[in-house]
Amino acid sequence: MNWLQERNHLQHGWLSHFLVELGHLAKVLDDRVEHPGFEECFFQELLPQWQERREDVMRLAETFESEMSPQTFFEEEPLRWLPNLRQPHIVELIHGLWVGRTSATVAQVRAAVYQVDSDYAGLTAARSTNKQCELIAALGAFQQACLALRRAITELPITITLL
Repeated sequence: MNWLQERNHLQHGWLSHFLVELGHLAKVLDDRVEHPGFEECFFQELLPQWQERREDVMRLAETFESEMSPQTFFEEEPLRWLPNLRQPHIVELIHGLWVGRTSATVAQVRAAVYQVDSDYAGLTAARSTNKQCELIAALGAFQQACLALRRAITELPITITLL
């Protein structure tokens, strides 16, 4: 699977579904929806998915600059047939400019992952207190962190602008 496919799979597949389930849990905890057993199911089966998918999200951020760099176009036709453009210093310059343009966005994804980690720990700790208000507050924080992560992933450019 290439980088774009992996991004789409994580963001539009798993993360979107995970956010829907978080929203449903919030409604269950607020007694707006009755769904017996959902809270237990969520904490046993759905919440641990973050630990499983965390590395996928980090790998997405870590590989972004190399996988989506304009330097990859120099390996494809027609650019690979133009010897003047294939000189290493030109390719390195273009890649360096790309990294300069995108490094802050990649850092936002990393920071969002760390925030989700922190709020994940807070949510699991709040669940062990058996205090409903703490659990609802921790779930809200975790949900907001996951939304921020989705926004950060969305900010990773999927097209290359030549301006």
